[in-house]
This record gives sequence, structure tokens and C-alpha cells, in this order.
Amino acid sequence: MSGAVFRRTHFFLPVLVFCLIPLILAGCDTARFTGQPRQELSETTYAATDRLAQQAKGTVTVNTPLQVGALTDIENPGEETAFGQMLARQVGARFVQLGYSVTEGGAAPLPAMAPAAGAYPADQSMGYGMTGPAQISGQYALAKKEALINLRLIDSSGRVVAAYDYSVPMTTDIKQLARTSAQKQGAFFGLF
Repeated sequence: MSGAVFRRTHFFLPVLVFCLIPLILAGCDTARFTGQPRQELSETTYAATDRLAQQAKGTVTVNTPLQVGALTDIENPGEETAFGQMLARQVGARFVQLGYSVTEGGAAPLPAMAPAAGAYPADQSMGYGMTGPAQISGQYALAKKEALINLRLIDSSGRVVAAYDYSVPMTTDIKQLARTSAQKQGAFFGLF
């Protein structure tokens, strides 16, 4: 009987190990293998937003209405991607956490222009002479190993009052989110 138990154990042990290896590897943190610490996109974007707010102090206050437009890909400026929308929402969320009044800019990136005369009443409490919403916009470029991101805060006269550049490691998630409509269609048609 001991020979039968040995044969069953001998057969099931390699099968068990083979099934457990993917489960074990799926739980591993890639930072251990690359030697680089994991960097969360939202944390990095929040820190960049903090820097933008610091630079704009005195010109833009918590009473200044802010409009956030989607960030665009430098190579495809006329097209929004999920990555650009997500970055804009993270920037907007951080400004809300800091106490600012934020609205989303809509489908298209916001141009740097003053509102029509009389569109916003002059209100010195909004900032030094600001009469309309400040706009937050930006662009990103996808490189081989990094996504390079630029944020700008533009006052109602079109003047850039704060700007900040940062980068995050390129991941498969960022590549997926940054795909344009043409890239998505090409991938779809490539399936057939």
C-alpha cells in the first residue's frame, strides 16, 4: 500500500506545483524584480497638482472658479484618450480636495482665451483682477519607458500663471488608456 500512496503523491505533487506557480507569481510585486519602487499615477498627479496650486498662489485663490479640460496627446492633439481624461479628473479631484471650485471643461480641451465681455462679473475675491474661470489644461507624450506630462494653469486673460512637468513610468495600463480611436479600431480589425 505504501507504493500506491507514493505513486499518487509522486503524480500529484508536480501537478500541484505547476498549478500554484501562476498564482504565486500573480501576487508578486513587479518592484521586487525591477529594483524600482512602484509609483502610483494618482499620487504623482496629486503631487504635481499641489505644485501647480503653490505656483498660482496669489493669482488664483480657492474662490477662483477652475475649469479642467482633458489633457491631450502631443502626437494626436485633436483626439481625447481615456488617459488624458483620467489625468484631468485626477487634477480636478485634487483641486477639489484643496478647496477649489472645479468644473469639467467638456469634450474638447479648453482654449486659452478670455470669456466674452460680461460673461462673469468682476469679483476681486476671486483673485487679483481675475474676472472668469481659470483653466487647467495640459499635454502628454508617450515615450518608450515614460509618459511625460505637462500641466498648465491659465488665467482668464490667457496668461499661463503656473506650469509643471512630470513623468511616470510607462506601464501596460497607460499604453492601453492612451490608445487613440484609430489604434483601437486597428486592434479590433486585427482580430479578424
